[in-house]
Amino acid sequence: MFSRKTATALLLIVLFVLFAVVLALFGGETPASHPLGSVVITAVAPLIHAATWLSSLSASAWEHYFFLVDTSFQNVRLEKELGQARQALHQNKEAELENRRLRRLLGFSAQTPHVAVVAKVVGEDPTRWFKSIVIDRGKADGIKPGDPVVTPEGIVGKVAEVAWGYSMVLLVIDPNHAVDARISRTRARGVIVGAREAGCKMLYVLKKEDLLPGDTVITTGLDNSYPPGLVVGAVSSLNTQGEGMFKDVTVIPFVAFDKLEEVLVLTGILPPHYWQEQ
Repeated sequence: MFSRKTATALLLIVLFVLFAVVLALFGGETPASHPLGSVVITAVAPLIHAATWLSSLSASAWEHYFFLVDTSFQNVRLEKELGQARQALHQNKEAELENRRLRRLLGFSAQTPHVAVVAKVVGEDPTRWFKSIVIDRGKADGIKPGDPVVTPEGIVGKVAEVAWGYSMVLLVIDPNHAVDARISRTRARGVIVGAREAGCKMLYVLKKEDLLPGDTVITTGLDNSYPPGLVVGAVSSLNTQGEGMFKDVTVIPFVAFDKLEEVLVLTGILPPHYWQEQ
């Protein structure tokens, strides 16, 4: 089967050949001077006109088709470029947010007399047996089991296990985690233990002690697990009812554990001359 464009071209060729044959038969006379000339022109001209119109229409259709194809390709290219621009913008925004967090961490580390290693959170305990996270620093970075992990918002937990390039951190909300703490306002002491989704409990707080919801809880440093004065969280509720001499105190940590991305690991005390040089 011929395409429409091919058929139109063949028709034009046939018509022109026919017209040439007629002219040759006239013996050099023009169609207008020959008796049959007007008849030939009258018969052939409309056909030539129609063939020319069909050829023009076909050419226009093909041009329109190629224009649409080219436009489609341009749209695909522009959409791809737009997607790449959006991705670059998103990456730049994420990098800016990360830089802000890192600057805040480094500013906080400059205020403590400890060697601080910045680490990224790369995972959490998949078994859900422990409230823990995995960071991308380990023995190669001087990290040891028991090292405190903190952020400017408060304490995160302690390093529990160490590999060459990674470490597992037991969070302060895990029931296996404990830290000696006190109420900043009244200096009342107790022990903070993890209570999972409920946050933490502050144990061994005498009923006679002055506590209020909203009181800030800080580390004492007396158990050598954390430096003194680090923020733990705030008292959310307390109960003095029931038997016994201790209050039932619930503490909500200031750290949002589900949003942790970077942390500081305190690996040791800086030498005295470091602070003398500052």
